[in-house]
Order: sequence, then structure tokens, then C-alpha cells
Amino acid sequence: MHSTSIGGLDVWQKLNRILVALVALIASAALIAKFLPEIRRQSLLNEQIAELQSEEQSLRSKRDALKQDFEWLREEAAYRESVARDRLDLQRKGETIIRIQR
Repeated sequence: MHSTSIGGLDVWQKLNRILVALVALIASAALIAKFLPEIRRQSLLNEQIAELQSEEQSLRSKRDALKQDFEWLREEAAYRESVARDRLDLQRKGETIIRIQR
């Protein structure tokens, strides 16, 4: 019988191992190629979520400030008068208004 042995292993066994390694490599590359766009998409979505959460926090802060203004306008006559006079550019007799532009 003719033996095709190299270094203690049969040639077919070595070729079989190389083939299995190549199949595993190709399968891994295919999986990476399949899921890489999804990984990128997930990353973009995470960035959008962070931006929206930041915007949400900003809007909550504005809402809270408006709620506070509403409460002051509803309950504090002096504040209500001050805001009205400021927005309507009104002044009392003998009063001097100094307006500072920001």
C-alpha cells in the first residue's frame, strides 16, 4: 500500500484541516459583513438617543422655568406688575426707566 504521509500526518488530513480553517474564516468574514452595517446603525441610533435625551433635558428645564413664571404671575401681584410694565414699556408718574441691552 502506498502511504502519503508527511510529518506523521496524512496529506488528506492536513488538507482537510486547512479546508476547515478556510471555511471557518470565510464564515466569520460573512458574519462580520452581515452584522457590521447593523453595528454602525446601532451606533448612530445611540448617538441620536443621546442628542434627544440632551434636548429633552433642556426642554424640561425650560418647562420648569415657565411653570415657575406661571406660578409667580398667578400668585404674586408685584411680580405680575413688574413683568407687565417691562413688556409694555410702561412707567409710573415720576419714575425713570433705565433699560440695559444684553
